[in-house]
Amino acid sequence: MNSIEIKSVKNIMTHLLTRETFDRFTVSGITVRTFVTYTIDGTFEQDFFTDEEKESKDFPTETFVKYASVRKFLFEIIKGKRSPTYMKLVFHAPSQLVEYLIDKSSSTFTKDDVNSLSATVSYKNGAVTIVTGTNYRVFSPDRSLDEAWDHFFEVFLTKNGIEF
Repeated sequence: MNSIEIKSVKNIMTHLLTRETFDRFTVSGITVRTFVTYTIDGTFEQDFFTDEEKESKDFPTETFVKYASVRKFLFEIIKGKRSPTYMKLVFHAPSQLVEYLIDKSSSTFTKDDVNSLSATVSYKNGAVTIVTGTNYRVFSPDRSLDEAWDHFFEVFLTKNGIEF
């Protein structure tokens, strides 16, 4: 687990709301507090789709929706002259990234051992913090995947010009 303080709120908000930077991640939940509180549950609702759509090779297999599918809606909630008083987004690494990081870290885990690799972005009191985390289905003293995820996310931020 790693807690990252972001230097430029404007820069990260640009990446979150108007660029594709975070689009490859899935998102389990979003909370935005303006004059009311908006809550988006990112759980992918398969019952919404027809059987034909579900059988398509392009049908999503992730538990949560891709951030790309809700980013524009989130922007519509936030746009205007006033910033929200609070915002929280819970991102997750897609399954392919989880598998890649397991292989790269030489971890003892399998993809079935991992519930999620998450990054929670919180905006409060004019500051943005990102907390990375791992959630396992099994207990293990092995922290190699935790370290690989933390490192990956720091490199991801740096490559996208998000300073911390």
